[in-house]
Amino acid sequence: EQDLFSYQSCSEASVFVVKTKMDLAQQADLSFVKQPIYPISIKTGEGLDHLKNAISEFLLGDYLTESDSVMLVEQRHYDSLLSARRCLENVRLSLDIGQSLEFLAFDIRDSLQYLGYISGETTTDSVLAGIFSKFCIGK
Repeated sequence: EQDLFSYQSCSEASVFVVKTKMDLAQQADLSFVKQPIYPISIKTGEGLDHLKNAISEFLLGDYLTESDSVMLVEQRHYDSLLSARRCLENVRLSLDIGQSLEFLAFDIRDSLQYLGYISGETTTDSVLAGIFSKFCIGK
């Protein structure tokens, strides 16, 4: 009953169903599960590589559904993403034509800098001025 309740509670989320203790004779009934089941045994290590690969494929793949989306609320974030994309496209083109690694490094560094503007790792005086102009900071 607890397995069914947990499963139903996650009906709106991406789910990995992991069936543990495969090395034991007694097994839980998971016939209600509609997703793939990943049987594993921590004791023997059986199934762990299959589960790791499935998780990696999910994280690296296109796992957003059509209804999922990303919304940017700041124009500077949008501009930074476009600039980062442009830099990464330059990297791909440089790889295609066999350009030296120095040119690739410049574009990769620039793309990371643009992404840093969004995450807050990279700031410029103009970005800071724009941010603080929208807030009233008191004592």
